[in-house]
Amino acid sequence: MALTEGINIELLHGRVVERLAASFPAMGLIRFDYERTQKKMPTPAILLELTQFEPAEDMGTGQLHGICRFEAHCITRALQNPDSAVDVRTLAIALAGYIHHTRWGTRQAQSIDPYAETDVLPVGPARILGCFPDAWYPDMDQHDVWRVEWEQAVYLGDSAWVTSGQIPTAIYVNENVVPYPEDYLPPSTIFPPINPGAGSGGNSTASAWHTGDGPPPAGLGKKNDFYLDGLTGDFYEKTDSTTWTLAGNIRGPQGEIGPQGEEGPPGQDGTGDSTYSVSFVDVSSVVVTHNLGKYPAVVFKDTAGTVYEIDIEHNSTNQLTAQWSQPLSGTITCN
Repeated sequence: MALTEGINIELLHGRVVERLAASFPAMGLIRFDYERTQKKMPTPAILLELTQFEPAEDMGTGQLHGICRFEAHCITRALQNPDSAVDVRTLAIALAGYIHHTRWGTRQAQSIDPYAETDVLPVGPARILGCFPDAWYPDMDQHDVWRVEWEQAVYLGDSAWVTSGQIPTAIYVNENVVPYPEDYLPPSTIFPPINPGAGSGGNSTASAWHTGDGPPPAGLGKKNDFYLDGLTGDFYEKTDSTTWTLAGNIRGPQGEIGPQGEEGPPGQDGTGDSTYSVSFVDVSSVVVTHNLGKYPAVVFKDTAGTVYEIDIEHNSTNQLTAQWSQPLSGTITCN
């Protein structure tokens, strides 16, 4: 339900999700999430929240002027993904770079002003407060999560100055000028009532980040986009319509080998824990009856020995269902 005929929280939520989805197409999920009831979600994901609204100085327009504080939780799956910690940091910093100064319009790539936009909302430019590791959801212990925080001035309701056409800019008292605060845009006719318009259809001119395993295909993305190879840590910039150029590598040096762990307890047969393996050919899901009497750890390898991250659903302590994105041949080992 809309709060006013002008800017409202529903419109602001919708525009934020629309612009982020256009600029981060590789995300499995982007949405405002206040209940956090979903136990299984596609990753990588960006979950958004409006966490605070604080009334600000009256600008003399009849609108409610305030400061909104937002949080974006960037989530990557850590289970069986050694690069998850790097991926989530890369995503959070790229997201902060996109949000910086945005007013949730369409970026103009050819403008002299790097923050020039059209179709903006009646809000001030976003100000990034920081990026931090985040343990906001205890059930997400198999994921890496970083939080991006920002704040933004908003103007709720219709401006009293739009109808008359008068635009206040300063107050003169005893020949001393008292200007509006520098942190906020003065009220003007750029803040009329706004109705939600049609989306851009994903044709934003802003640069976007893409991710994948291996070098980027020529047909992916557009000029000035970026791509991160999750297998090697190489990142590329698209320098023309079909060419990706290697720009660097974000993977650090190999760390030292850790100390040997303590020996685990013996299994039921006195020699160690039981394992179960099953092979399959050209499928994208398989039901495994392992009869181990527990919820085992699961490792998936294709015929070339490459380990993949897959979705596991334990049907019982003796059976599970495994799924992945495309048909493959290989082996599942339960331990």
